[in-house]
Amino acid sequence: MTWLHRQRAQRVLLHPGQQQLLDTLPQPTGTQPPALTASGRREVSDQAWALICPLIPRQQSTGGRWREHRLLIDGIAHTARTDTPRRDLPAHYGHWQTCYRRYKRWLADGTLHQITAVTLPTTDHGWQLAVARRLRRGS
Repeated sequence: MTWLHRQRAQRVLLHPGQQQLLDTLPQPTGTQPPALTASGRREVSDQAWALICPLIPRQQSTGGRWREHRLLIDGIAHTARTDTPRRDLPAHYGHWQTCYRRYKRWLADGTLHQITAVTLPTTDHGWQLAVARRLRRGS
């Protein structure tokens, strides 16, 4: 596997600036675009992400590098959809504690409630309803 192929396969783990740089590189002819996660799909579609992205608060400059918001939304959606313990979050979504801390922060500031209230494409209703159920349960 070439370096470029590995980078494309792990695109979601890269910094947003690195992702943009990777997107500018030409795609070899006759190849499929790389899988976005280890499972080969995203929880949140591109259309839904375009609607959700403006709802997410800006990063606070507390030092350190934040994980990509979309990756963590995917992790939150996966955990809610599969109803698995947060500690069992697959590694390709990032560390489970990072995902959980962001979940708690967005729960406290109302971001998750806004995300569950927005009208998303039909393909995203499954995870959106699962997150809403989890919010109602208080977990």
